[in-house]
Amino acid sequence: MKKNKQQIAFILTCVLIATLSNVRGQTPVREAAKGGSDQLENLVARTYRQKRPAFSLLTSSQPANASSFRFGVTSLAAPTLTVLGSGTIGRLPKWTGLTSSNSFIGDSTIFEDKFGKVGIGTDTPASRLTVAGMIETTMGGYKFPDGTVQTTAALSSIFHDASLMGNGTSDSPLGIANGGVQTVHLANNAVTAAKIANGTVVRSLNGLFDNIQVAGGTNITITPAGNTLTIAATNVLTGIAHDATLAGNGSTAMPLRVAVPLNLTGSVPFDFNALAAVIRVINTAAGGFGVLADGGDSNSDRGGDGVNALGGDSNSSFGGVGVAGTGGDSKSNFGGDGVSALGGRSSSMKGGAGVSAEGGSSEDDVGGEGVLALGGESVGGTGGHGIVSVAGTGSGGTANGLAGQFNGNVQVTGNLSKGGGSFKIDHPLDPENKYLYHSFVESPDMKNIYDGNVTTDANGEATVQLPDWFEALNRDFRYQLTVIGTFAQAIVAEKIKGNRFVIKTSAPRIEVSWQVTGIRQDAFANKHRIPVEEAKPERERGYYLHPEAFDRPEERSVNWARHPEMMQRLQQRRLAAQQARKQKPLDR
Repeated sequence: MKKNKQQIAFILTCVLIATLSNVRGQTPVREAAKGGSDQLENLVARTYRQKRPAFSLLTSSQPANASSFRFGVTSLAAPTLTVLGSGTIGRLPKWTGLTSSNSFIGDSTIFEDKFGKVGIGTDTPASRLTVAGMIETTMGGYKFPDGTVQTTAALSSIFHDASLMGNGTSDSPLGIANGGVQTVHLANNAVTAAKIANGTVVRSLNGLFDNIQVAGGTNITITPAGNTLTIAATNVLTGIAHDATLAGNGSTAMPLRVAVPLNLTGSVPFDFNALAAVIRVINTAAGGFGVLADGGDSNSDRGGDGVNALGGDSNSSFGGVGVAGTGGDSKSNFGGDGVSALGGRSSSMKGGAGVSAEGGSSEDDVGGEGVLALGGESVGGTGGHGIVSVAGTGSGGTANGLAGQFNGNVQVTGNLSKGGGSFKIDHPLDPENKYLYHSFVESPDMKNIYDGNVTTDANGEATVQLPDWFEALNRDFRYQLTVIGTFAQAIVAEKIKGNRFVIKTSAPRIEVSWQVTGIRQDAFANKHRIPVEEAKPERERGYYLHPEAFDRPEERSVNWARHPEMMQRLQQRRLAAQQARKQKPLDR
């Protein structure tokens, strides 16, 4: 079997040699196969039938123009096998396999076109020999046209000038050295703006490219020096025109600044939703002030106002508000105050008022209110108070201040609740040095008291006439009679009816002092009857209207339950003032 394989290999080698010798004149294998056998098959079969001791390559006896190989292959011992296969024009055939009855050929990777260009691994050779892949030589090396033979790698290093770096090896590959590319290495117009990295060079100036020349205008000088370009306008700009909102002329000696006083005049229509105004200040910092104003100090006169606001006039509607403040909203605590004011301290006289308000005058109608306060509405709780006033506390044994002082008549349309009450007047006997107090008369009922004196007639009778509204206002009458000047008896002969009642005495012409009380029954009293006892609201339980009367601290006052945030601020301010007085005297 080994001998058969050697014979077959020799036959195929001969076939390849014959094909290369006559590739242009041979009949394609594909066409020969179509007839059931080809010249190669006949040749192989013929040589197998010849009894010779070895292989031989013989010249064919057929004519030169016949479609056959010019060589015959014979073997004495080889069996007769049919050669099968197909191929591609230009591809050299090769033996691809062998069975007991057939021998197979097919395309090799060697190709030769009609111009004699040979390709290995490619059917489109571009030169005399084109190889698609790596060429390896295991002995002998490569021989060049000058007769030299190279058997190893060509160079151990490469010589170059300073424009390159490295020696060409894997450890030190060639590369362009820093500064290696000079102007001489660049073609004209070779570098475009797209190839220049941002921030490396100035590629244009105000839309200008190429060689740019900076020209100075009137009174402007341009001085180049090395890499520096100096643009100067020395002593030319002497002032800057501006309006009255600015001061200064823009020079070093008088730089521009905001004018003081600053007067801004503009036309900004009213827009409540947009909150448009001549000046609008928004502080985006957490908890920062929008506007902070500090009045000026004075050593000889009153201090200046921090803010002095004047509402605008109107010819057809209400005048503008002098100061309008809206407190900030809160989702988890108390809402902010619309206006929060703190009067100034004084070391020798009365402290300043937290809020000083004066109603406007009117020529044809009622003057304006000094303070107009409206409590806030509540959906699920109690509405807010119109005014909450807390007296200032005295220190060092001094008396507390008043929560409110009214110099004039006071009108209360609702019920008035108080801890106590009295009148206070200049003492009749010493009005310059003393006051006189009288307490109110209290009752659990909404009671009215009427009294007077009357003298009975010769029959011992007297009729007391009351106002015509008496019975409409009162009910549940009570009577009291006192005889004056003598011993006698007096009775109410007839109760009140028709706004009158009758007194009768046991003797004629007796003077009687009478008193009648009645419980109010007017519409307001019937709607707003004053309760005698009332449970404290849940929030106020544990707190007192007058904690000092029960020897309790001020933090147990109902004001701390009703207005804790306000009371905390008042306490902090008071403590801060006390601490400041201890540290140093008042001096701003």
